[in-house]
Amino acid sequence: DYFIDRMTHQQSYLIDYLEEQKTAAIQGGAGTGKTILAVEKARRLGEHEKVVYLCFNSMLVEFLKLKYGLELPNVEFTSLYKLAAKALRQSNIDENAVNNFVNHLEDYPNVWDFESVIIDEGQDFANEQIVAVKDFQFINNEQGSFYVFYDRNQLVQQRNELEWLDQMDCRLILSINCRNPHSVAITSVSPIGIKEVKTKLPFVGEKPEMHITNDIEDATSWISDKIREITDKEIEKHQITILSVKGDGNSIFSGMSKIGNYSIASTKQKGKILFTTARKFKGLESDVVILVDVDAE
Repeated sequence: DYFIDRMTHQQSYLIDYLEEQKTAAIQGGAGTGKTILAVEKARRLGEHEKVVYLCFNSMLVEFLKLKYGLELPNVEFTSLYKLAAKALRQSNIDENAVNNFVNHLEDYPNVWDFESVIIDEGQDFANEQIVAVKDFQFINNEQGSFYVFYDRNQLVQQRNELEWLDQMDCRLILSINCRNPHSVAITSVSPIGIKEVKTKLPFVGEKPEMHITNDIEDATSWISDKIREITDKEIEKHQITILSVKGDGNSIFSGMSKIGNYSIASTKQKGKILFTTARKFKGLESDVVILVDVDAE
């Protein structure tokens, strides 16, 4: 925790450099500290103006609101879907409604009254949405700032090729993994062809394990034993997360309230292990991650 909480020289330089840049795109792989820097930038801007901090994933929105909401009263942690629902006074919002909202922000001054915009996990937003928000901000608020933090390696939505980047004159890169020991960092990116990773933590760490099985009972037994081994090392259950690479309802553990003797829940709860999808968990972190439902597909 001590090493993770300290900013790298690269991060410190970048956050200071952004003081001179009103518009910037900041690229970084998983664990390079994009969200840490985005929140710090929001903190500095929020001392003098109202800031909207946009996320795509609802779990990340709730995490940031819980952690920083009271501390940063001038920063609104939200999503375009939530803002569109508020503006249109509807509970069921689809992407077409969001697109209509961002293309007519001038019609909703009571909802969109922000001087500056920070977008986290920008690769998950539709190109039209980022361009519309950026254009509106600089037509209507020349003094405001606009920053997008993104990871081109995590284009899970696969809806665009980040065309909005062409409009960003300032592009910066975070290249040092600040969150993982080297063994975890290199394992996490090796499937997408990355062979070298710079890490900040001064140790290699344990090598990730893989267990292959075609049997649900065997998988349940192995994970249960692994959780027991982990908790014996004084790691709490709420520090463990089980992520499915498949969508809701398609995991071998869908519908279960327990894996072995261990209770699981779809939200963070004391005494329970979080079980959710990798897509929903994007942008978040956990002390221990168990990835399930990995197959050839």
